[in-house]
Amino acid sequence: MLAAVIDFRNARDDRLDRTLRQCIIATEWLTDHLADFGADRILIGGKSSGAHLGCEALLHLRSVGKISRVARFYSMCGVFDLDASRSLRKVSRCSLLIDGPAAIKNLHRLTLPFPAT
Repeated sequence: MLAAVIDFRNARDDRLDRTLRQCIIATEWLTDHLADFGADRILIGGKSSGAHLGCEALLHLRSVGKISRVARFYSMCGVFDLDASRSLRKVSRCSLLIDGPAAIKNLHRLTLPFPAT
């Protein structure tokens, strides 16, 4: 069995687009080099932000015709409401857990088309 982990940047610098691009590029590279690792398919998954990034990578692989290289997908606690939940919209920048306005800005950016490389 082979395990590969993509270590993504946290979007603290407000560059979620860069984090997303890096995860997609790394996932596509891995699927293009599966034979180098003696594998024919991968499992994509993640927790929290990683779940969302994994889902974006999965959707990208589908859009470029490489979805057959994915055996399974799992996610835990992903962000799937891109309009932001009511509670997130109420959180200020001063919260100990999350900067609500920055999180909402990042969610809205996720709805933009992925720029070509």
